[in-house]
Amino acid sequence: MLPAGDFVRVHRSFVVNIQYIQRMGRSEIQMASRQIPIGVSYRAQVEALL
Repeated sequence: MLPAGDFVRVHRSFVVNIQYIQRMGRSEIQMASRQIPIGVSYRAQVEALL
């Protein structure tokens, strides 16, 4: 139901708005003061978008 161009699933438990991603590490995404893990099966999809 969310716009595909604005949101991406990064983990089984997390869907994030790509506009708010500040930094991406090898296994996590930094958003404001939160660190959100990147699931192994979602890593390639996240890297392709960013």
